[in-house]
Amino acid sequence: MRHFFISTILTVISILGFAVNSNAQTGTYNGTLSNITMNGKLYNDATNQSFTLTSAGGNLYDLRGTVGPIGKMPGKIKVELKVSINNGVLTATTPIGDYAGKLMLLNGGLPINIKLSSFTGSLVNNELHFVLDTYAGWKFAPVFPASVTFNGTL
Repeated sequence: MRHFFISTILTVISILGFAVNSNAQTGTYNGTLSNITMNGKLYNDATNQSFTLTSAGGNLYDLRGTVGPIGKMPGKIKVELKVSINNGVLTATTPIGDYAGKLMLLNGGLPINIKLSSFTGSLVNNELHFVLDTYAGWKFAPVFPASVTFNGTL
């Protein structure tokens, strides 16, 4: 009976510990986009940017954010990416070449899907860091390649 009681207590503690750890990661991270490259051209840093992590259950999350016009870009980019977080390491669960968001041209009209080229990141001490590479077009003929680095805090 004592073994059952101790086992039950340890199970409850581990479940509560997992829930606290998972919830600590969700929220809106505010920071700066740097290393912004679009179509081979480097742009200045973009401050006051926000990305939100929302729990999708377990170690799975939705990463979302909207990036306003950069340079002469006639619209904004909505990032919508599925990620997992394991021991502070972010990994895209969205397969390479699949949907990673959309480029909204002309104030919300003419959306163009963007696709994932690569993604690496970390989440340590409520500091979110990631490098996101995307493109519009097809794998064999990528059009509008773009790359950004984000650093932000909760």
